Amino acid sequence: MKYNNKNKELVKFFVKERVNGHNNYTNPDIFTGRLASEVFRKSDTFCVMFNIEIVFLLLSKYNINPSKITFVGDDADKKKKWVEYQGVKYINREKLNNMKFTYTLMNPAFDKTAECFAQAKSITTEKVLIVCQSSHMERKQMLNNLEYYEALGDKAFDEQIMTSLAVYDMNGCDETNIKFKDGAKTVIKNITAVPGEDNKDDYEFACKVINKCLQGIEVNYGALESPKVKQSEDGIPLIFNVGSVGDDSFSKILFIDKEQQKYATGYEKHKVVFNKNASIGNIGAIKYAGPEYGTGHNTMSIITDSKETALKYIDYLQSDKVKSLVRGIKTGAIVNKKDIFKLIPILEHKDKWI
Repeated sequence: MKYNNKNKELVKFFVKERVNGHNNYTNPDIFTGRLASEVFRKSDTFCVMFNIEIVFLLLSKYNINPSKITFVGDDADKKKKWVEYQGVKYINREKLNNMKFTYTLMNPAFDKTAECFAQAKSITTEKVLIVCQSSHMERKQMLNNLEYYEALGDKAFDEQIMTSLAVYDMNGCDETNIKFKDGAKTVIKNITAVPGEDNKDDYEFACKVINKCLQGIEVNYGALESPKVKQSEDGIPLIFNVGSVGDDSFSKILFIDKEQQKYATGYEKHKVVFNKNASIGNIGAIKYAGPEYGTGHNTMSIITDSKETALKYIDYLQSDKVKSLVRGIKTGAIVNKKDIFKLIPILEHKDKWI
């Protein structure tokens, strides 16, 4: 089969309409930019997990000998027949553990990413190429030996999920080549966070701040979920939704019985509060909550020693520099994760980076 649009559409139809198992189609063009920089040798071997479209890419565009490709399948019927017709060996994942390959390429189901990536590292001698959910790249183990990273945005697949292409050098590397969706590029040494789609300036700024290794902010998740609240009219007000920017009030408060006081996170403390979820690149509404309030499960908090300190923290978090830092590091998900705040220096270190 020639590598052209007609045949790509035929493969796409087969993947989406005919196969069993993993049937999310991966446009093989996603891999071509990076594979173009590889110099393949006749001795190289390839493991492809789940995606016959990547087998099609290797055979038709790069003229890889089919005997050098092993396909790891989840469909012993149609996918097996398709790859074997091409001269490619089909095996199940269970048979992989004692095998070795020069390259492994895959776009696993998102809920299988961690286990598939761990297995890929164990069987690969040179390069692993993986398409995965961008939020998965926030895990530290995903940054080790990361040679190349490209944000694909939320339109690479039928589902509106932020995805990325990552390439790993199993022999180690201390710098990562990064490509943004608008074509901009940069190189980062000792990478500690991945960028978003088109945030090169914010991302490079964030990397410089992170490399200063300053102590980061500790935040708390509210302990109590709203279905578990035992309500009482004269109870402790628990903030479950901070509300919107520009509105001083909180949009959801439940009064919990005082017997649940131990679950009232931040109660009797001054604190800065914000919602667990906000848009990508943004913390969202940030407000002060006095000691009379606790926080529920959907609300996060920074505990301070006084209202004055809390208000200083709010000004700090709303400053242009911190906003730029957040745009640089909160790139793959809407959740305000604790690890994001650990990369924002505490207020006491403000003068060391702003």
